[in-house]
Amino acid sequence: MELKKAKNTLSGVSYRFSMVSDHSLHEQHRAIRNKYGDAITKAKQEHWWDFLESGTYENLWLANRYLTGVDNDGGITRIPTLKLAAMESLSGLLGEAATHEDKSKVLERLMFPRKLMGRLTLLHCDYPTGLPVRG
Repeated sequence: MELKKAKNTLSGVSYRFSMVSDHSLHEQHRAIRNKYGDAITKAKQEHWWDFLESGTYENLWLANRYLTGVDNDGGITRIPTLKLAAMESLSGLLGEAATHEDKSKVLERLMFPRKLMGRLTLLHCDYPTGLPVRG
């Protein structure tokens, strides 16, 4: 916490002298800023090793998930390659949808099926009468 306070103090002083580019405070600020960044990196590494060395069953599975997870761009969810059964594929054969275009076509067809043609009620069926109304 003291390192952060010193970094913030020097940051303010360095800003006040921002017009004097060769002032010694800028070098001091850079040095303490780098030292603060190194302390954060070290704390993260120590926390990670403590997490791994705790050895609980759940932590091992969680660590495996962290390490083997698919990298992404940090915002957009990536849809993995879709493995298709014959009735789901566009061609009627077993296969995969790997491109965004193929995935979107398959998902659209599966989530939004086409409207059925014709009537949805049976023509020759005796439907029960409604319930009697109490009066």
